[in-house]
Amino acid sequence: MSEVVSSKALIAGLQEKIDTVVRPLIPEGRISLVDFPNYANVGDSAIWLGQIEFLRQRLGVTPSYGATIDSYSREALLAAAPDGPILINGGGNFGTIWPRHHDFILRLLREHPGRPMVLLPQSLHFDPPEAADEVARAMEKHGRFTMVVRDQKSLAFARQKFPCDVHLAPDMAFFIGATQPRRPKDNFLFLMRSDKEKVEGQEMPSIPEGGDVTDWLEESRRRLRISRWMGRLSGIMRGGNGRISAYNALALNRYWRGVEILSRGRVVITDRLHAHIMSTLLDIPHVALDNSYGKVGGFIEAWTKPYAGLRRATTMDEALAAGRTLLATMPQCAAR
Repeated sequence: MSEVVSSKALIAGLQEKIDTVVRPLIPEGRISLVDFPNYANVGDSAIWLGQIEFLRQRLGVTPSYGATIDSYSREALLAAAPDGPILINGGGNFGTIWPRHHDFILRLLREHPGRPMVLLPQSLHFDPPEAADEVARAMEKHGRFTMVVRDQKSLAFARQKFPCDVHLAPDMAFFIGATQPRRPKDNFLFLMRSDKEKVEGQEMPSIPEGGDVTDWLEESRRRLRISRWMGRLSGIMRGGNGRISAYNALALNRYWRGVEILSRGRVVITDRLHAHIMSTLLDIPHVALDNSYGKVGGFIEAWTKPYAGLRRATTMDEALAAGRTLLATMPQCAAR
């Protein structure tokens, strides 16, 4: 049986692993960080914040250029950062499930041949596997593409399919660090996927008294507009990059919305990878189920299995039973 560790110890260890793997991959020069996740999914905003914090802490830099898929411009990138690496936001969107992100990487490869490019930690899913052939050819032609993946399955696939350097590292959201949860109001919080990565046929049991079911794909547009403009203004007043500051403010707003949601339960039950990661950052005991293609389980096996507050399940009934055990035995539940 592997050693059981606290959230604090796990976070510190994973931050050092990220630093050991990722820092040497980023060459000198002005940094561009693209594919900002300007949508409601909290997990992708957590990744963005972790990447920004990593660059600040370990490299002492702020990106010179940032863009969403829709706002990206080759000309604007070259004007803001005529040299240096292009970093691509990490996550679980490279492959056939989320084709816009796949197509965006193809575009970057074609528009910046020979320029250092790093795909930050990702989970890969190509179905069928031959769907990766086009991007493999583009990587070979580009010549300076580096890929970081988050799990062993992605690592094996990437090393078989892609003509580039491939490395294994944890999710960048761990660079946010330990976060203080809010006061809970329910015994259980079920945060379950409602998108195309949901496991079909996964039946929700009768929700026990003191339970709540939700996802984190809805947000207040007004609150976001205020955050964006305050962030942009703050960045400009400090002489920094107004767009990056606006993106950071949006991501932080979404992250804290996720904290508020997760904090509602003394125990969280989820099939979202970043609900698992954020529950670990918050030190909230939780039960993890898998998503449609094994992303959650693969990540846990690679990095977070030792966390003392984690239990795993394959069905909702198993998850609820494990959650009741956590509620009865974990000191964090009583303390919160």
